[in-house]
Amino acid sequence: MFNLNQKYFEITKENIFRFKSSEELYHLYINKIQVKGKILSPLRNERDPSFSFFYNNSNELLWKDFILGSGDIVHFVRLMFNINYYEALIKLIYDAEIDNNFKIRSIYNYLKINKNDKNINVEEKIINIKQSTIINYKSRDWTNEDISFWKQFGISLPTLKFYNVLPVEYMFFDGNPIYQKKLCYVFIEYKDNNYTYKYYKPYNKEDKWYSTQPKDVWQGWTQLKEKGETLIITKSRKDVMSIVENTPYNSVALGNEGIIPKSNVVNELKNRFNYIYLLYDNDFDKEENWGRICGSKIANIMNIQQIEIPDKYKSKDFSDLIKNIKVLKNENIKDILNNKINVTKK
Repeated sequence: MFNLNQKYFEITKENIFRFKSSEELYHLYINKIQVKGKILSPLRNERDPSFSFFYNNSNELLWKDFILGSGDIVHFVRLMFNINYYEALIKLIYDAEIDNNFKIRSIYNYLKINKNDKNINVEEKIINIKQSTIINYKSRDWTNEDISFWKQFGISLPTLKFYNVLPVEYMFFDGNPIYQKKLCYVFIEYKDNNYTYKYYKPYNKEDKWYSTQPKDVWQGWTQLKEKGETLIITKSRKDVMSIVENTPYNSVALGNEGIIPKSNVVNELKNRFNYIYLLYDNDFDKEENWGRICGSKIANIMNIQQIEIPDKYKSKDFSDLIKNIKVLKNENIKDILNNKINVTKK
């Protein structure tokens, strides 16, 4: 029974670590943990081991995957069960059997789980809730703060409206409103007679993205011209908008860097555009350049040319390049992309 006199902890990763170490939490989902050497990734299918564990300066056990990048135990659970950050925390609390120490009412209310029902598979219940949770929004008027935020990436209000981007005042989870104190936007896409939504919170580190969009939904597909000379495939709608507004090129984006496009869609794009290039992140400041690695894989699958922002500009993607334009001095930002494309055409 919920005891109002007992001290209950907020649902955070730090509070979970009060009761279980990061090693103990990983052992809930994987048997073999070795800090030295690599194992087969528990997050995806692979033939050659590329997954490893390592400790950070706080002695927290982290993981690294050749394709998926790296992260902590919460991100591990998010990817393993396709759930969001808050749901991953809840799942960790349940699976570690430390739920009596937390504000359990809010957990039950969020997941609508009856703890005493032994027939419920909590893991499946969380995934079903994730898939069935109705996420909706209430938009608001555009403000000067919104315009200033997008202007730094070379994206104007007409472009935002053309790409169906709206500022959000409230997000609703199964009808429960949550006021968005910080900037929040919804990206709307229309496919197969159905509207889907992707929510972007640029200043929220833990839960920057929420999405009701299937993985095969391309960002900016609705706005893509029927035919054209050059198409740049990138990895976010922000980059799509930045490229289209600041260069003469067409652009569209996959849902994220790890998604493999369908062959029929690739063939359609090749019939519509004379030249197609893949522009993913250049993680120039990371130990391993995951944007380059993922981009190379997708480019090989699609049999198209991979290009990237040169290291000297210290910008991982095109929108960052626009943001960092002050350091470019007399260079024309359009020429940076033009040069990369013209070299590959020769």
